[in-house]
Amino acid sequence: MKHIIFEQIGLENFCSYKDEMILDIKENNLTLITGPNGVGKTSLFDTIPYTLYGITSKNAKGDDVVNNKVGKDCKTWIKFRINEKSYLIERYVKYKNIGNTVILTEFNDKENLVLKGQNTVKPFIENLLIPQKIFMNTIFFAQKVKSFFTDLNDSEQKEIFRKIMGLDNYVEWGKLINENLSDYETELKNLDYKIDVNLRILDDCIEKIAYYENERELWNSKKESIILNLENEIKNITLQINQLIKENVDNNLNSEIDQINNELTTSTQQLNNIDSNLNQKINFIKQQKILKENEIKLQANQQLQELTNTINSELELLKEKFNELNITKNNTLNQIDIEISNLKNEITYKSKEIKELNIEIEKYSNVDSNVECPTCMSTISGDTINKLQNHVNALKEKIKLITIVAKNLNDNIEKLIKDKENVEVKFNEDKNLIQLKVNNKRQIFTENKEVIENKLKVILQQLKQIEEKQIKEENIQFESDRKKYQNDINILNKNKLIILDQISKFEKNKIQIVTLENNIENKKNEINKYIKEVYNATNLNSYINRKNEIDENNIKLTEEKSYFNKNVEILKFWKTAFSSSGIPSMLIDEAIPFMNQRASYYLDQIAGGRYQVRFDTMKETKSGEFRDKINVIPFDSETHSNSRTQLSGGQERIIDIATILTLCDLQSNIQNISFNILLFDEIFDSLDDTNTSYISKILRILAKNKAIFLISHRHIDTIEYDELLKFEN
Repeated sequence: MKHIIFEQIGLENFCSYKDEMILDIKENNLTLITGPNGVGKTSLFDTIPYTLYGITSKNAKGDDVVNNKVGKDCKTWIKFRINEKSYLIERYVKYKNIGNTVILTEFNDKENLVLKGQNTVKPFIENLLIPQKIFMNTIFFAQKVKSFFTDLNDSEQKEIFRKIMGLDNYVEWGKLINENLSDYETELKNLDYKIDVNLRILDDCIEKIAYYENERELWNSKKESIILNLENEIKNITLQINQLIKENVDNNLNSEIDQINNELTTSTQQLNNIDSNLNQKINFIKQQKILKENEIKLQANQQLQELTNTINSELELLKEKFNELNITKNNTLNQIDIEISNLKNEITYKSKEIKELNIEIEKYSNVDSNVECPTCMSTISGDTINKLQNHVNALKEKIKLITIVAKNLNDNIEKLIKDKENVEVKFNEDKNLIQLKVNNKRQIFTENKEVIENKLKVILQQLKQIEEKQIKEENIQFESDRKKYQNDINILNKNKLIILDQISKFEKNKIQIVTLENNIENKKNEINKYIKEVYNATNLNSYINRKNEIDENNIKLTEEKSYFNKNVEILKFWKTAFSSSGIPSMLIDEAIPFMNQRASYYLDQIAGGRYQVRFDTMKETKSGEFRDKINVIPFDSETHSNSRTQLSGGQERIIDIATILTLCDLQSNIQNISFNILLFDEIFDSLDDTNTSYISKILRILAKNKAIFLISHRHIDTIEYDELLKFEN
């Protein structure tokens, strides 16, 4: 059995709750929740269906569940486990950094499974637990909600009943069976068609086998006839060869050809010797020329190297002289710059001294008898004024002297600047003179180099002319001998052609003989080929193999047909089993007595047998017909009321409580699943103290295996609870 254990629920900024609220679920415990209206008692229960399915008992969802004062960061969560696996489902609305989503985490020994999003999590939850409609009719009895089983219309009651019973599974299985049955029947038709096609192909194969066997006989007869004709042709060709052999008489032409070839070989050898000696002479002349050329080139290269060394040495001396002049110039210019800098510093000092004297002159120039001494602050006398005037005049004279000295210093600076310019001019003159000498040296080197190279060219040309002359003389010396032997070779070749023409006539006969002999050989080979050749039975064997394959295939198809026939019979059985008149009907037949028995049990405990509830799958219409529907028929043994419209509010409530407990037991029995929680919101509305006490005792019995939560603000003293949660404004 699948045991679903809810361990904890939590909420934050959900409906009327602003602060975080956590409720630990204790098994074997009946908890009563009480308090004034509007404090969030129902919202606490709604946390469970909302977290699981995304909708409350009053169909609130999305932004509707966010606390109006906060307006954001709404979160609910549930911790539960199924047998040994633990789960956490968290639902967020307008939550910081998350937004609107739902996250399910499955904790296991290996890697945790995490699902996210309503479209993913809700189907998983409904498959893992139960669908939302069943939850609201077996686990959660909501207050003033017209979606409880007894208030629903016929089709809605039937839908919930079918879900609890799992009857829709049989519908799906029935569809699969129908699909498979259709596929199997189609396959049977295909097999019949294949067998029929194979039989037709088999007839064709038998016909083709007979055709190719007859063709084989004809081919063998033709083969014997061809071999006989070839043997006759060989006899005729043999007669022709014998006639040509008689015509081809022996002759001495081959020995004459051999003698001519020997003479040709001797003359050709003599001619080759002459050419070889001539080539040796010419090669010797060329080698002597090459040796002389190398000697002259070596001498020219030595002269060029000496010339290059001389000019490089002279240029290096000029370069050293230029470097010395450049160093001297730079030293002189640096010395002048130092002197100019010193003079400028001295002029600066003199200017500062003149400025200080002018300040002192200005200080004492405007002093008269009415002015106080700036030093002692007493009135200045006439003598003092005269002394100050004399002091001022002395300062002015001193300024004149300093000005003259400064002028002399400036004159010296200008002189040094001119000296500096003269040094640059003198250096440039020396530099140009050195550059002129360098250019002159390079010009001399170029001219001498051209002289040496031109002289080398002339000598090499002379050597080439000498070589050509010597080679020409040698060719003239050997030419007469070459003509003699060449003339002999020409005569011998002419005679050889005459004899070869005669030999050719005899060779033609030999060739014809060889051709005829080859023809005989070809005929013999052809005879051997025909003897070895056998009839190509590929098509015949192909059709024989094809016939065997079809025979085997027909056996397999027949066996396969038998297999499908058996499976069709099995599928037809399950088609009937999964139909509404099959297993579903059997389950309903078993479920209805079970439901009636459980409802009677609960009603006996509550009202001592006064009320009865009968569940039926057939309902009579106004026209008197019966239809397949879920029918809940109440009965009051005292008033004989037998319809819900005839019951009071309290009586309806008693029937509803018995119904939800019955549906809960049916679900556990049929689906092999149990929950550790039951939620009842204002279950005692419209009930008197006596009935409240009866229902409380029933719930106390059920609390031995579950955690039962009740919401009520009435009959508190008559309820047997284990724990009281009192909510206040």
